[in-house]
Amino acid sequence: MSANLELAKQRGISQENIEAINALHTLLEHLIQSYTLDVPYQEARDLVRSAEFTLQRLWQFPIDERYHTWYKRLEYRYLELKYAGKTFKCTATGHTKTIEECQCFPKSFIMIGDSAIDMGVPGAYDRVIGNLTEVCPVKNQCDGCQAGIPLINGCHRMGEPGGYSNSMKCQADKYLSTKEDRNDH
Repeated sequence: MSANLELAKQRGISQENIEAINALHTLLEHLIQSYTLDVPYQEARDLVRSAEFTLQRLWQFPIDERYHTWYKRLEYRYLELKYAGKTFKCTATGHTKTIEECQCFPKSFIMIGDSAIDMGVPGAYDRVIGNLTEVCPVKNQCDGCQAGIPLINGCHRMGEPGGYSNSMKCQADKYLSTKEDRNDH
């Protein structure tokens, strides 16, 4: 993103400030795209807020947080990282739902069976309401499945048909699918 040159000309913004504005836009874009949950949301939010105040000064606009917009992109990114692509199961009804990226925005409320996920306000709150468990993707670690050996009657058969055959019981059923299941064992 680059500075609006027509607006900069109307406001008498110097070339140095235009370059600084462009650099801040690039920095903010990179910061939001590379944000991870390893950095506390409030720290990232404070950095974005500071950059937005600097942009207002460079543009010679009144300093007013109500006109900030970049933090909204950070909010969406935070919620996407925290919820998008994750599957939840209502233990009361058995309903499951995978949260889509387009559902991850502040104050979004997603019903799953008798329970819900309230996206809330990043940095303030977000919560799971009711009896939801996250259904974790499970990698089937059965050696036969991993090797792509055909499954016949619950066993992986190795060797040439009609020749020496060695079979191995498939172990795929040993891998549990929810955090709750893993905690029970």
